[in-house]
Amino acid sequence: MAYFRSERFLLPLSHDEVVHLKHSLVNKMPGSYDDKFALLKNLYAYQMCHPGKRLLFMGSEFAPFEEWDENKSLEWNYLTFPKHDSVRAFLSDLNAIEKDISAFHSKDYEEDGFEWTMVDNSNDSIFAFLRKSRKSTYLCIFNMTPVERYDYKIGCPPGKYKLILDSSEEQYGGHTPFNHYEVLTSPGAPEGRSDGISIGIAPFAALIFRLER
Repeated sequence: MAYFRSERFLLPLSHDEVVHLKHSLVNKMPGSYDDKFALLKNLYAYQMCHPGKRLLFMGSEFAPFEEWDENKSLEWNYLTFPKHDSVRAFLSDLNAIEKDISAFHSKDYEEDGFEWTMVDNSNDSIFAFLRKSRKSTYLCIFNMTPVERYDYKIGCPPGKYKLILDSSEEQYGGHTPFNHYEVLTSPGAPEGRSDGISIGIAPFAALIFRLER
């Protein structure tokens, strides 16, 4: 991010990442069967929420275990399995957010379009940042570990926040124990923030909240 705004970055997960014995994206992920899918959704959410223009190679949206082979068709039969189809549904919703919400594309390379709110968290590996447009602000939160967090404080501008996406929800093949569709900020937060929200975060979860005006 030190020189991000002086370039025009593309954030690719291209075909070169999933050929020549490099494995498919889901098969690169460590951990259990469920962990692999949770980590892949976390990666896709981070890519979509981060400033910059995105590129995802065809077939990656339904998480095939085989790497790409130019000599045969994509493994469409994977969509008959709930875990794989839930990744497709998740990425479809992510695409809609990126396309329809100006905060996720209109100020990719402008200073006031992006702001870290949690970036120095080496102990817990929770990261958070704001995506902003002229009319709206969104808080993006990522748990990069398999550890479940309770009443975790994330710094953000004061107000009421409404959850618009949680990668660990059942509709995306997860099983989050948390229901925090709306949450109010309270005083005090890490990394020098004056206010923040306290939420539960499932293992490897990615969450997006909208600041309600």
